[in-house]
Amino acid sequence: MQTVTQPDDFKMSLMDHLVELRKRVLQITLVVLGLGIVSMAMARPIYGLLMRPILMALPEQASSLVYTSAIEEINVLMKIGLYSGLFLSTPVVLFHIWGFVAPGLYAAERRFALPFIVFGSLAFVAGAMFCYFILLPQMFGFLLKNEDVASIQIDRKPVAKAGK
Repeated sequence: MQTVTQPDDFKMSLMDHLVELRKRVLQITLVVLGLGIVSMAMARPIYGLLMRPILMALPEQASSLVYTSAIEEINVLMKIGLYSGLFLSTPVVLFHIWGFVAPGLYAAERRFALPFIVFGSLAFVAGAMFCYFILLPQMFGFLLKNEDVASIQIDRKPVAKAGK
């Protein structure tokens, strides 16, 4: 006869939960930093990919971006590496979240671990692709379009004070 494990079979004290949470957060942090460092080696091609929607929306005469300080390029490349590491580590983050929650669930509920990780990762990537291919081109096209400033008329009549 197969024994059914219940959530009560895994009783832990508050301190045990905090130690487990600290261990998982540390592992997540190491994975994000490790993938971020690896991503920094490829930061320039990633930067080119990320800037494509902006550059496509800019007018032809302004088809380049300008850095306003000498250190800004390094900061941008470091941020791209770190954010890429966070993006790439999404399956690991979801795995650790599930690993922290799973001991408190019934066996029937634990069978959703693999679908949670797979579909959570797919939903994250689908959302990022929707943003990159649909939202960003529309947004930058709207924000960077040339407006004829001379056609805007502002009425500068003095405002009457209340009570007069």
